Amino acid sequence: MRPIESVRGQFHPLRRANILQIGMEFEVRVLGWVLYIFNSVEVRVNATLKLGEHYIFDLSSCNHKILMDSERARSLFAKAVRQSGLTVVDEGFYKFSPHGFTCFLLLAESHASLHAWPEYDYCAVDLFSCALGKDLMPLIQNIKNALGANNFVLRKLDREAEVVNLSEKTVP
Repeated sequence: MRPIESVRGQFHPLRRANILQIGMEFEVRVLGWVLYIFNSVEVRVNATLKLGEHYIFDLSSCNHKILMDSERARSLFAKAVRQSGLTVVDEGFYKFSPHGFTCFLLLAESHASLHAWPEYDYCAVDLFSCALGKDLMPLIQNIKNALGANNFVLRKLDREAEVVNLSEKTVP
């Protein structure tokens, strides 16, 4: 008897293999051919579970007057996030001297933050959401427009967890 793991290694991907219970035995079949017959099976399923989407974007050549007015910029950012339908549960703000600021919105879906360097007409925005299936591109575009950015760079990461499911079935 050879374990399922060796079948996976020899016949990739495993989803092409069928494990069938026939009476008191199990068969491993690939494309209809019986490869192994055994009395017990250990199945390991490795999968990735998408838990969220993380958008990281840089806005440059922003409207200098808006960024110099940190309260206004914070308000525009928060308004865009709220109008997107995401749920703000808390927020924070810190103003640097002589200029610049950081603000964040704690969301029921995760978080959104904005870090501004008005002297460079630049903002770094971080948006992480577990609301899979929600299109966040309109929100990202609204933030870009609200801050008057002429240049925009976006990176999107899927936040994933590797899930290993181990189950064993033995015929008595």
